[in-house]
Amino acid sequence: WGFGVDRFVQKLLDLPNVREAILFPRDRQRLVP
Repeated sequence: WGFGVDRFVQKLLDLPNVREAILFPRDRQRLVP
């Protein structure tokens, strides 16, 4: 349970999902960095 920058931004902006705060999210559309 790390509390990194991504989770800090999620709580700061009150976002429902941490993926919205990640700079480079890895999802189905972006499998390669």
